[in-house]
Amino acid sequence: KKGYMITLANEEDGTGKSKNYIALEEDVVINELPNYLLNNISFIRVVPWNWVTKKGIGGNEIGLQNGWFYRWNNNGQSTLDTEYAPMSWGAGVANDDNDVALYRSKYKATHVLAFNESDNCNDQSGQYSNLCQTDVAVAFYKNLMKTGLRLVSPSGRENAPFGWLKEFYDKATAQNIRIDVIGVHWYDWASGPENSPNANPQTVFNRFKDYLQRVHDLYKLPIWITEFNANPNRTTSVNLEFMKLALPYLENLEYVERYAWFQPNSDVADYYDTSGNLTDVGNFYKNQI
Repeated sequence: KKGYMITLANEEDGTGKSKNYIALEEDVVINELPNYLLNNISFIRVVPWNWVTKKGIGGNEIGLQNGWFYRWNNNGQSTLDTEYAPMSWGAGVANDDNDVALYRSKYKATHVLAFNESDNCNDQSGQYSNLCQTDVAVAFYKNLMKTGLRLVSPSGRENAPFGWLKEFYDKATAQNIRIDVIGVHWYDWASGPENSPNANPQTVFNRFKDYLQRVHDLYKLPIWITEFNANPNRTTSVNLEFMKLALPYLENLEYVERYAWFQPNSDVADYYDTSGNLTDVGNFYKNQI
């Protein structure tokens, strides 16, 4: 029925060959299942589907008219108006049935975000439990299938989709491990931003567009941009003008399902000033329809 999603899988625990269907705008009638599910379904989970805006927030910001948020953890809560997307930040929150039960129990949760920058062996989640090794990451990620929720890939550093994540994706799909969405981070690091604090925002935006297109061309899957800005080494003005170009574009880009601006730091492109009032950046983000 309209307003629900269903996940079907071969194995009783939700692993194995699986498929997710969403009745977003109308009832969905499935006249023919994939061959791998015919007479071979041992797991069914139906979950209410929420309509949310593309615009989201990373962290605990409020008052920005966002439809969803995440907090780099799995302990947040949705409200009537905003959907919380839990994240399995690292291996320690994807390694046992208690973790699976927690994700399943989340009010209004429809997705689980996988590991945060697990492509980095020296920082973020990749430094723990050998998670930066793709075989290890795939094994932990497989447990998330047991939630019956829609799964967002690990969100790696800027180059991850063309290296680490591609290796992860190939190994996962070869083992019938479902990936529904590709998660990305983008800060324009490849352009050498340390030496261009006053870069042309249009040029930065053009690189951003090209990046997203290359990711989509490679995976042919929806994209969530869970962190992005014009770079913390660039001025607030550059970041704001980049945001003015990027947000309307993302709203109209079909294959980008969700995005969340990441504030570079408290001195650059922050949503709020030191008095707690919205800055120009915060007002533009809030007012983006």
